[in-house]
Amino acid sequence: MYPLAGLLYCAECDRLAERMKNPKLRSRLGGKGKSERSSGSYRHRPGLECGCNRRQVYTERLEADFEHLCQLLTVDEAHHKEMQQIMFEIANLVGDDEKALAERKATAIAKLQRKVSALRHVFEDGDINRDEYVRRKQRIEAEIAHWQHMSTESEKLNLRLTMSVQAVNQIASLWKNSDDENRHGLAHNLFEEIVYDLDRQRITDFRLKNWAADYISVKGTLYESGNERYKYAPDRNRTCAFASGGRRSIR
Repeated sequence: MYPLAGLLYCAECDRLAERMKNPKLRSRLGGKGKSERSSGSYRHRPGLECGCNRRQVYTERLEADFEHLCQLLTVDEAHHKEMQQIMFEIANLVGDDEKALAERKATAIAKLQRKVSALRHVFEDGDINRDEYVRRKQRIEAEIAHWQHMSTESEKLNLRLTMSVQAVNQIASLWKNSDDENRHGLAHNLFEEIVYDLDRQRITDFRLKNWAADYISVKGTLYESGNERYKYAPDRNRTCAFASGGRRSIR
């Protein structure tokens, strides 16, 4: 198994597809030559000429580049909170309406929980039988579940951001000591595609799954708005430097 198989695209084929305005010219890199004595390599599709001179890259080199990319994407707890605030600001969710809905939700749930407690006392006093108690309790609990699942927009955004942070940090922490099957699952869970330049041997572009797409934009905004607080200096990398959603490069 090749962990990144199915995700990798040739950068030169991508450039050709863009010039010709034909997405069908894109091509994936496949894995070849893996055995007990060799870790194999990722290789260009045979018989397809796009202009690249190098036709393969050793598995260790490419997967080390991928691991490095994931390390650059990680954030600590402090930056997670800053990214959360940036996401709310981008989505225009810092107004009174959002706060009012959250307060109404909390108030409704608290009131229903008090009803459950009061209903238990009524049952214990013998004023209603068990069947009636169970029926009323189930109805109240259904209302509580309804309110609990009524997520505000900020809660939905925060959930997506938290899932993205956890997925990136998980790859960065588990990749080195995982086998190929687990690496495959980690990479395919978060990444939609990765573009690799065989001649320069570097990742030139990547795209995350739709549920994590906001992560790059928000992290890019954090990077551009506070380099002095960010753990990677701009002269060391340009990952996520384009908050507007442009090409994501790493060097």
